[in-house]
Parts: sequence; C-alpha cells; structure tokens
Amino acid sequence: MDLRRFLLLLFTIAMLTCGCWFWSRDSTDNQIYAGIFMRVGFMLLVLWLAYHQLETFRKRTSWMTLGMLVLSLLLVAARPRIFPIAAGIALGSILLNGLLRKLAGKSPGR
Repeated sequence: MDLRRFLLLLFTIAMLTCGCWFWSRDSTDNQIYAGIFMRVGFMLLVLWLAYHQLETFRKRTSWMTLGMLVLSLLLVAARPRIFPIAAGIALGSILLNGLLRKLAGKSPGR
C-alpha cells in the first residue's frame, strides 16, 4: 500500500472523528466546527477513493496547478459559499497550465 494514500486515509479518519466528536456536543459553536470537520473529512474520503486517478492527473499537470486545486477544494469544503471563486481559480489554473505546456513544447504525458 502506498504510504501517501495511507496517510490520506488517516487524516480522513481523524477529520471525521473530530467532526463526530464536535457534533455530539450541545454548543452552537461546536456544531459549526462539526460541519467544517465533516465536510473536509468527506472531501478527503473522495480524494482517497480517487487516488489512482489523481496520480495519473498529477503526471499531466504542474505542482502549482495541483496546489491551487487542493487549496481550492479545502476552501470549498470549509466554506461552501466560496465555490464560484474557487471554481474560477481552478479552471484558470488548469487552462494556464495547458497553455504554458503547449508554449513550452511539452506534451502532457511527459
């Protein structure tokens, strides 16, 4: 088993556990934290399930583009109202990555 995928699973379990723990408390502030932890935990679970497809995607894109996508996903998981802005940034970074690779003469598979 890949160590990075295993660590992703551990972070997923930790986030979901923290979300369940905050959810079991009575305070309104705890419910807000529970929602944030649960959304981030489920987002990490989806990333864990799609790990092999993301490895193929990683080989075709730059580290800056991947960093922007991960940051955008985490922001949307924490604050869903930011989705239009994060989607625009993600789309722009993917298009910029493709344009820069085309200008550099590199094919996506290399």
